[in-house]
Amino acid sequence: MQQASLDHRFPFSFEQLVEIREERYKNLHIWDMFAAAILLKEDDTGDLRTREYKLLIKTALPLFAQKLLANGEALACYEVTTLDRKKREYRSETVLRIVNSAINFTERALYAPDGTDRSKRHIDIEANVRIPAIGRAIEKLIVYEFKEQSAVDCERILKFAAERYPRP
Repeated sequence: MQQASLDHRFPFSFEQLVEIREERYKNLHIWDMFAAAILLKEDDTGDLRTREYKLLIKTALPLFAQKLLANGEALACYEVTTLDRKKREYRSETVLRIVNSAINFTERALYAPDGTDRSKRHIDIEANVRIPAIGRAIEKLIVYEFKEQSAVDCERILKFAAERYPRP
């Protein structure tokens, strides 16, 4: 198993960061990772809102190859987001399991305020590949690719914020 943690800071409010994070599902062309975001379930009690999504992953693989990797379905991950309005925290957990769960990837992120008009994101990832002889190498590759993609994601958030919330 390989693990990594990343931290990002943003020059805008927590509320804007949450709004930008939620826009991910509506503007898939900007984030360029998913072909579709399907809301499976939503609960909102006022202080706590939880949403469950199925995210279809964009890939160049033909559908039959995706189905081989993902137990007969299109390649997808599952994500649960929780907005705690009282604590002012937004959490997401994304899970990807492929090849009959021989490859597992989990991302846990916490979005929170970071002072006045600033926000932050902390991400923990875990890759676990149970394939003899090459599992460790695949885990390292997954973690490396995630770190690279996370930097790109951070830049997209900053760009989206600059376009959506221009500063005077």
